[in-house]
This record gives sequence, structure tokens and C-alpha cells, in this order.
Amino acid sequence: MTPCGALSAAAVCLGLRHRCPIKDKPKAKQARVLIRQYSSDLVQSFAKEFGAINCLDLIGIDFSTPDGYQKFLSSGIWEQKCNKHIEFVISKLYDFEEDNRILPLA
Repeated sequence: MTPCGALSAAAVCLGLRHRCPIKDKPKAKQARVLIRQYSSDLVQSFAKEFGAINCLDLIGIDFSTPDGYQKFLSSGIWEQKCNKHIEFVISKLYDFEEDNRILPLA
């Protein structure tokens, strides 16, 4: 199953936002713990809001085939559903920042 791209991208963003020198082992460990916590919070709240975290369950189209991807493009479902997923994820990332739950940049 393919997870929602918005969730995958958010996990990468959280990792980049919390990056720190690996030589600073205590800070690196703290960053890994925070990234896991934020990612878990994001995934759980996304699943609660939309009922799933993978594309097939969210939009009903299987991306693993060329026909599925073409169906996705021509259906316009990305405007109806995917944009809402993206907006939700961006909002959560801003919430993390506003709550001062994100470490300052290294």
C-alpha cells in the first residue's frame, strides 16, 4: 500500500527541520525521538480525520498501474480529495511550529 504523499513529504520535512550533526549524539537522539513523536501524531490525526493513510483507501484508485495513474489524473479527484489531505498536513506542520514543539534549527 502506498501512503499518502502528503504524509510522506511531511515526514521528510520533519527530518530536515530537526537535522543536527550526528557527532552531537545527545541532540541527534533527541531529534530522532521528536521526529518520531511528530510523525506519529501527524499520522494518527490524519487517519482520524480521513479514515485511512494510504492512497487506495483514501481515493479508491490504485496507483501501481499506468491505467490507475491515468485514471487518477483524468478523474480530478486530486482537486476534491488530495488537496484537502495536503492542506491538513500543512496545517498540522504549522501547528507543531506554533506550539513550539519543534526544535530550533541547528
